[in-house]
Formats: sequence, C-alpha cells, structure tokens
Amino acid sequence: MGGEGRNIVAKIAMVLVVVSLIAFSDGSAVPQNGLKVVASLTPYQSIATEIIGDKGTVESIAAARQDAHFVQAKPSFSIMLSRADLLLATGLDLEIWMPAVIDKARNPRIREGEIGYVSVSTGVPMLEIPENASRAGGDIHLFGNPHVHTDPLRAVIIADNIKTGLQNVDSGNAAYYQQRFENFKVEIYERMFGMRLIELVGGDKLADLALANRLRTFLEDTEIGSMPLLDRQGGWLASAECLRGKRIIAYHLNWAYFVDRFAMEISSYVERRPGIPPSASHVASLIDLIRRDQIPALWTANYFNERTPRLIAERTGTRFLYVPIYTDPDSDDLDEYTELVDTWIEMLKTAIPGC
Repeated sequence: MGGEGRNIVAKIAMVLVVVSLIAFSDGSAVPQNGLKVVASLTPYQSIATEIIGDKGTVESIAAARQDAHFVQAKPSFSIMLSRADLLLATGLDLEIWMPAVIDKARNPRIREGEIGYVSVSTGVPMLEIPENASRAGGDIHLFGNPHVHTDPLRAVIIADNIKTGLQNVDSGNAAYYQQRFENFKVEIYERMFGMRLIELVGGDKLADLALANRLRTFLEDTEIGSMPLLDRQGGWLASAECLRGKRIIAYHLNWAYFVDRFAMEISSYVERRPGIPPSASHVASLIDLIRRDQIPALWTANYFNERTPRLIAERTGTRFLYVPIYTDPDSDDLDEYTELVDTWIEMLKTAIPGC
C-alpha cells in the first residue's frame, strides 16, 4: 500500500474512533459486556440491580455493615471507579470520602455534574435541615438528614434517579429501564399500601399524599361504601399500624425517615450528639428516661459498637434491637430492598407491646 493509501486508512480509523467516543459520551452506545455501575452503598446497589436487569452489573463500595460516614478509602475503590460507566451516591454530605476516591480513579465520566454521576437524593423531600451549623452540635449534615433510603416512598424517588442515570448513559435501552423502574415502583406501592387501597385511590396519589404528610387524614376522612379508606389499607401500613405513636430510643439519627413514614417517635439517642459517643452522664439520663417512660425498644444499626446500647438495655429491661440498615448482597434474606423494610417492621413488632 502506498503512502496515500495508508493515510486514507489512518484517517478512516481516526474517524471511527471519534464517532465511537461521541456515541459513548451521549449515551447512545454502551460497552459490549454491559454497563458497569458502582454504588456508594448497598441499598442503592440493590435498587439499581432491579432496574438494570441484564444490561449490566452493579457493585457497592461500602459493605453492608459499614458506617457510610467513615468508609476508609482503599486503592481498590478507585480501581473500581476507573472502570465505571455510572456512579450512584447519596449526593448530600454523607460520603465525605467519595471525592478523593473519584480523583484517584481518573475517570472524568463519573465526576459530579457529568453524565455518569447520579445523586440519588435529587428531589427527595429532606428532614432535619439544620437552621445553623456548628461543630459543637456533632456531625451536622448541612443539607438535611442523608439517610433517605429508610423510607420506602423516598426509595421510589431514589429508583427514579437511578433510572434516569441509566437512560443517560445508555439511551438505546431507555424504554427497558423505564419499564423496570415502573415494575419496582408498583412493587413498593403494593407493599406499602396494599392492592385494595391502590385500586380505589391509585398508587401515585397515595404516595403523593404520604410524602406531603396528608395520607392519614385523607384515609380517615374519605369513605367508600360507608367504610373509611383507613379500613382498606394493607401492606406495610397495615402491618405497622400497631407501631403508630410508639416511642423508641435510637443510637443515631439514621432512622428519621423510617419513623416519620410509620408515625413513630424517637424519644432520645444513645449518641449525645450525632457522631459523638455518649458520656456516662448521658447514659445515666437515658436509663432514667427509659425506666420512667417505659420505652420498649432501643434501635441500633448493626455497624455501631453494641456495648453501650446493650448495657442500657440490660439495666432497663428495654428490648435491644441490633438492626441491619443496609441490604446485604451476600445474604439470601437481605439482598433486596423490600426484604430490608420487612425486617425493620417485623423486628420492631417483636419489641412493641400490642403488636
């Protein structure tokens, strides 16, 4: 082949490379072996797995029993992210270790603001947004409580954000991801409200009312066939009805969205301030509170040291519950998000009198 022929071949090859890069950057083409998605936490991994189906794989950086606040960055995390097409993170100030891991990955696609980065908390109604921030208050989250996955209805918003991220990097399968998201949403609604209530009202309307804190009033005030809709509720709402108004003690602020959804109350925390271990005087005051008000349960995520909460439980007779807060991909019983919610409700019901 002469020099002119070689130049033509080289130019064609260059054009093909450029076209392929453009195609991948706008989401119209994906790697031959499917998308590689990395989640910061296992609940996002579980939800993403439901939506991605057979179009790729999902890994989690943090383990199932690891405090998301204090993940120790490892070289393996950056290697994982260097190969990722999509990164799923809470998007608040929970994963403070994430920027350093992203920097070392040298993967521009997954930087915040780029096509391969998803903040799963986008559009999620936030609780506990501080009016002012001070380190004296402990580990304060400036944008609100970041443990958004503990509310099943907020998990639907998380899933919607994940679906959009997948569609952005793989537009050719947009309809596929949309359908799988719809399937996930329907399952959550059925688990949350029960089919009878959904048939009468509609899942989206029920979810909107619940997120606006107007569902209970609506169900009590609306009758069909001389029966209030409240008597037609099923699913998690019906199962957790006996938990309404009940008071518990928690170790940390990570259950705010769960107790809000099921109308419970956290009377106090083992941590005297978020992220700060309890003092002896604080433990003594908790013991007095539990005894005086006969609080039935002490609720602790299973990545915290159980010594102090177990001691409090032993001295008061309250039920100590060491609870998985994240899904576990290595467990047959906790690898799906719905199984996690089932576990939370059933564990609490074992400790609450009258359930």
